[in-house]
Amino acid sequence: MIRRLIAGLALCLVMAAPAAAQIRIAIVDLNTVSQHCRVAIDADAQLFALFGSERDELEAIAADLNAQYEELSVQAAIMSESAVNSKFQDLQARAANLENRSQDYAQRLNYVQQYLTMQMQEVLALACSDYAMRNGFDLILDGQTVLYLSNNLDVTVDIIAEVDRVWEARGSKFNLPN
Repeated sequence: MIRRLIAGLALCLVMAAPAAAQIRIAIVDLNTVSQHCRVAIDADAQLFALFGSERDELEAIAADLNAQYEELSVQAAIMSESAVNSKFQDLQARAANLENRSQDYAQRLNYVQQYLTMQMQEVLALACSDYAMRNGFDLILDGQTVLYLSNNLDVTVDIIAEVDRVWEARGSKFNLPN
C-alpha cells in the first residue's frame, strides 16, 4: 500500500515537473536484490551458523514426540489405562517443554533477524544513494510498484553490484547483539 502511494506520488512529481527539467528515474527489483546480494547471503549464513543446529535439534525432538504419540495410540489397546495415562502425561509434559523451547528459539531468532535486516537496509540505502549520485539519478523506485518498465530503466544488476561493494567496504561483517 505504502509502495503504491510512493509510486503514485513519484509519478505526480514527474508529471508536474516542467518539461525543461528532466527527472532521471531508475527502477530496481528489490526481491531480486535481496536474493542475490552478498549481504543477504551472508545474513542467511549467519542465521544458520547461530540457529541451524538448534532448529535441527528442535525438529528432531518434535519428530520423536510425534512418533511416540503414534506408538502410544497403537499400543494403548494392549496397555493398562494407568500406563496409557502415565505415558500420555509424560508425552504432554515433553511437548509443553518443546513448545517453551520453540517459543524461546523463535523469539531469539526474530530478534537477530530484525537486527540483521536493519543492517542490510542500511547497506541497501547507502548503495542506492551512492549509485544514484554517481549515475545522475534523481529517483530510484522498487520495480514491484511500477506498472510499466522500459528495460533501460532497470538497474537491478547494477544495484546488486553496488550493494556488494558497500558491504565489502564495510568489512562484510554484521554487528550482532550480545
